[in-house]
Amino acid sequence: MEKKLILPVEIKSRELDATIVLAIEAIKRGWTVYLGQKQQIWPMIELMQGSVYFLKSIVPGEYDNLKKIKKNHNFITCLDIEGLNMGVEPIGATRRYSDQTIKIADKIFFWGLNDFLRVKKKFKNVTKKSFISGSPVVDSWKVQLKKLSKLKKDNSILISMNFMRGDPSIKYVKYDLEKKMMGPKINKKQIDYLKREYELKDLSFKDFYEITGYLAKKFPKRKIVVRPHPEENIDRYKPLEARFNNLIVDNQTSRVEQLKKCSAFIHFNSTMSVQAYFMKKNSIMYNPIKNKRALSILCPVPKLVSEEAKNKKKLISSIINPKEKKIKIGKLLQNHKSNASKKIILNLEKFYKNKKNNFNNSLNIFSVAFFLYKYKLKQYLFFVFGILSIVVPNFKKKYWRGKYFFRFINSKWSNLSKKELIDLLRYYNCKKIHKLKIKKHLSGMYEIKYD
Repeated sequence: MEKKLILPVEIKSRELDATIVLAIEAIKRGWTVYLGQKQQIWPMIELMQGSVYFLKSIVPGEYDNLKKIKKNHNFITCLDIEGLNMGVEPIGATRRYSDQTIKIADKIFFWGLNDFLRVKKKFKNVTKKSFISGSPVVDSWKVQLKKLSKLKKDNSILISMNFMRGDPSIKYVKYDLEKKMMGPKINKKQIDYLKREYELKDLSFKDFYEITGYLAKKFPKRKIVVRPHPEENIDRYKPLEARFNNLIVDNQTSRVEQLKKCSAFIHFNSTMSVQAYFMKKNSIMYNPIKNKRALSILCPVPKLVSEEAKNKKKLISSIINPKEKKIKIGKLLQNHKSNASKKIILNLEKFYKNKKNNFNNSLNIFSVAFFLYKYKLKQYLFFVFGILSIVVPNFKKKYWRGKYFFRFINSKWSNLSKKELIDLLRYYNCKKIHKLKIKKHLSGMYEIKYD
């Protein structure tokens, strides 16, 4: 029986490395892996049956898609990419899971005890499907750190600009999309808390923009590296880059490399703070905000692993004289010492072995072309109707987000060439690459297995 694992990726810069690490563990144990951007895989759901989907989330708003996956005789597993940065309730675990999505899932993996207990507190029925494995993301960090072991510090200050929700060019459509992903049962309190998240980002962006220039002046001999969120409009940081010779804007270099070089990491409520703590970096959460309504939405984990600076004086002190924080990293990252990818694949094999699976994939060129054409046509119509919604009032309510569709897709994913894929497999220590059979399907996704 062929073991088939499907790995959809949403944001390439954030998720692809970890996906490659998991894929390597699967193919060396005889799995056939299908890897690609979500929009390359979703059109093929009806053609790929008897497969295990390993998803980045099972949010309430994607329940219809989960039903479609299950209807076509597939299995649903997930490890939530936002597991480290769940917000406070009622939009913490309840934004990432629901009774319905937990029920339809076959296996749910967790970064550590911390995120598992938070989900269990809201959804008791999650326990029997849960496995605290750690994350392939951490596995990828460890490989990168080993590869960069000889990379020297440059005493830079790395600033995470995690302000996609504060970007005026996309925040309204992003808010509407996030609300949709919380499912049809979203209530007034959840909507209010979601609005607070956006209010908080507006406030904190102003503080961070100002403090970035301040630090560039304060430390003229140190490099200031500004890292925007991958979905943000990077141009709004260009005036800072133009004003200061020691400041660069860069969200292309790997996070691990930037963290490895820096002597201080400054953020606001960013998941990257856990990565910085894991790497034993001086992680500082700059938070001068006094608005209690906005502050009520702060995620607990970034604050837990960081030194908090509520003003400029404290920030400078924390940069010059860092204080070591001591927390039990294993509660956040189960695999801080072990291999999560191997644990996950072994767990999936045990699960898969007990399932009847007589279904084959029908990925011939004609069926792929037909389903891809249907899917792409819907996308283009959504985009066209979104443009028309500007002048056609009847289209506005249903289609106004359509005009942003391709901007979001392009910001999340750039073309993955076969050479780039092979280079990544080699980088993450895939053995016998010359024996791999790698096929790129018409949709853009790759099929990978040992020949």
